[in-house]
Amino acid sequence: MVAHDSPDTFALTQAAPSELSYGRELLDTCGLPTADVTAEMLYIATVDGVRIGVGGLEQSGSVGLLRSIAIDPAYQGNGYGVALCSEIEQVAMDAGITQLFLLTTTAAHFFQQSGYTQIDREMAPPVIQQTTQFSELCPQQATCLRKQLSAASE
Repeated sequence: MVAHDSPDTFALTQAAPSELSYGRELLDTCGLPTADVTAEMLYIATVDGVRIGVGGLEQSGSVGLLRSIAIDPAYQGNGYGVALCSEIEQVAMDAGITQLFLLTTTAAHFFQQSGYTQIDREMAPPVIQQTTQFSELCPQQATCLRKQLSAASE
């Protein structure tokens, strides 16, 4: 656990190719798929300059797939997962994404607390359904969630 009297400096940056192995190792540690993860889709979260998590984003026009939000177990329970998710949503909005989709087998409640709503997997746009995560990596019983992104969203 990290405990500070002053607020931590949380930052999110796109992964450099040299950080791909860190991202894959953390995703693997957290039991998340790594087979199709690239540096281009991966973002690294740091607190006070220390890498503490990763998240991914795949964009297809105005829709996106939120990928593999993972916080290093040593830093979990400090709100960094919420911060990481929020920052990736901002990256998505800045890129013109208006809807985010995701699949999860363990974190539906976490994402629902952040404004995601459960939908039938078949309701995701075809371009999202055709991603490797949807078509190969996540089991059919995974929960599918969607969030509408807009200036009104928080």
